[in-house]
Amino acid sequence: MAAILRSVGVIPEDVRAVEATDTTRRWKLALVPAERGVPVRTKVEFSFRRADLDPRTVLEPVPERIVAPYALRPPIARHYTAAAAAEQKVGALAGRVETQARDVFDLELLLRGWPDALAPGRIRAGILDLAIERAFELPYTAFRAQVGAFLEDGVRQVYDTPDAWSAAQTFVAERLMTVRATGADGGPGIEGGDDGAPVAQEGRA
Repeated sequence: MAAILRSVGVIPEDVRAVEATDTTRRWKLALVPAERGVPVRTKVEFSFRRADLDPRTVLEPVPERIVAPYALRPPIARHYTAAAAAEQKVGALAGRVETQARDVFDLELLLRGWPDALAPGRIRAGILDLAIERAFELPYTAFRAQVGAFLEDGVRQVYDTPDAWSAAQTFVAERLMTVRATGADGGPGIEGGDDGAPVAQEGRA
């Protein structure tokens, strides 16, 4: 990755490993333009979750609009479908030891882009109830530190305000309440694991 960045005039600095588990590797780093401009703080994460826990994945190129600003060819990457990602995010929101603002932020993006991503009956009612409660736990200051600081300037102006954060929390909670009201409890469901990863209701891996 460092070689690719340098080939387009970006130097990675202050690279720090912040998480190393069986399922996740995460680093925080600064990206510095070759002409020594202002460093941009970001993070890189790789997931090693077993595909057999949720086989709903797609292998396809990264959209051109994402890589075009960096003059890169679109790499091919495997990612979860919207339904799988949304269910995992609900499990993460309900199951983490410490609630993370990114779970609410990600769920809002997923549910606005794919309104039918959460099918009624897929997630246990108890998990939905806990996720709804936790959606309101974090104040705007937590969002700003955990998510807002990493958004691009144009995007930050839209999302990084107290009103926008409150609207995101309300939107996610209302959507989860709708799923809770229309779904029958006792379906296959998911359960939040300690690291936020979904675990099948019947039998833990």
